[in-house]
Amino acid sequence: ASAAAGAPADLDEAWWKLGFNQFHDILAGTCTEPTWRETRDRFGSVLHEAQEVARRAAFQIAREVDTSAEAESVLFAFNPLPFAREAHLALDHFIAPLGKRCISHLETQDGEEVPLQWTAADANFGPWGLPWGKLNARIALPASGYQVLRVVAGGEALDQDKTKDDPINQFKKKFEEQQKRVDLPNEPAFTTCASGDMNLLAAPVGFAVVKDSWDTWGQPDAVYDEILGEPVLQSVTLLEDGPILKQIRQHFEWEQSTLFFDVFTFPGRSEVEVRLRFNWQQQRQLLRLVVLHAFGPAPVQASVPGAVISRPNDGHEYAMLDWLQVGAEGGSSLLVANDGCSSYRSGDGRIELLLARGTPFAEHHPFLYEDRPDVRFTDQGWQEARFLFLPSKAALSAESAQQAADTLQCPPIAMLDSRHPGTRAWRG
Repeated sequence: ASAAAGAPADLDEAWWKLGFNQFHDILAGTCTEPTWRETRDRFGSVLHEAQEVARRAAFQIAREVDTSAEAESVLFAFNPLPFAREAHLALDHFIAPLGKRCISHLETQDGEEVPLQWTAADANFGPWGLPWGKLNARIALPASGYQVLRVVAGGEALDQDKTKDDPINQFKKKFEEQQKRVDLPNEPAFTTCASGDMNLLAAPVGFAVVKDSWDTWGQPDAVYDEILGEPVLQSVTLLEDGPILKQIRQHFEWEQSTLFFDVFTFPGRSEVEVRLRFNWQQQRQLLRLVVLHAFGPAPVQASVPGAVISRPNDGHEYAMLDWLQVGAEGGSSLLVANDGCSSYRSGDGRIELLLARGTPFAEHHPFLYEDRPDVRFTDQGWQEARFLFLPSKAALSAESAQQAADTLQCPPIAMLDSRHPGTRAWRG
């Protein structure tokens, strides 16, 4: 990105911070709570610096594109990844700019229409109280490149008749009616992940809560197999349903903890994205995402630092990085990519991915903490996790699997731009 913008990035300090965080007790999360806070802030600084480099480069490239012939806004999308992809982009924006006509679709420079879908924005109101939503579209982006699209306000016009109710309020009421949540039966929402006519899931994807009596280090012979139960499903709600995406939210409760499990499907596409947001308040308990698949005793292949490893289904806890894959030899496979899961265990037809551990900070056998209310535990409070389930008719190569994980972890940079001269084309 920085090379495309004509200026090398100064990331030396960020690399030093990232390298310092690789110390073995920091990296494994077995440090004290004050060190954990410092580590969290240091990682945040690294991410911020890297993101700022990419954003500044994207802004500079966008300003060099010739949009001088456009009367309205354009959308600029940049792909930071070194391979071409069809990317889902989402950004909050005015539904009806200047309180006039609604944005209906996007358009290439040659006039090819690109559909969009409005969903609920991060905030329930926009500047000046104008109708506000999240613009969703799927766009083909070149490797380390960009695409500019025309923003077309060809939708319904707001009623400007001053004798009627305020047109902005009229539209807000109409949009809220369209976005009204629909209560669904209290049944699991993620039951299918299909390759052709074959469902690769043997049962709905769900949770398991497991007793965690080991210390923070989880010694080599640690086994976490005493299941205490499953969070109880409270409600299932349809949040969005349109040409770009469908979103169903499941609400679970477990003792003092609350979990929201969002399932995203995309018309015409086989992948399923899961977004979790949960408030974990359990001590000496760990939370797992449980995937019961259709491949029985097939071994699991997982990415680890610098390699890909195939491991047995022996119930032991194993480290992992961005993805794991299971499938029939010479047949279908199921890839599960993630944005931060660090370990898993597997048995015949079962994969369990670790989401949270409620263990004391820096507790090491035999120096165990007493059961006191002032002892601080790891992984407490609100946290988020994302997973991409990608079925395939054949096992993906390590390169393709990594690209799927990179796509999940690295969304495109998207922004609205205005009319200005430039020397760059609309795609490059």
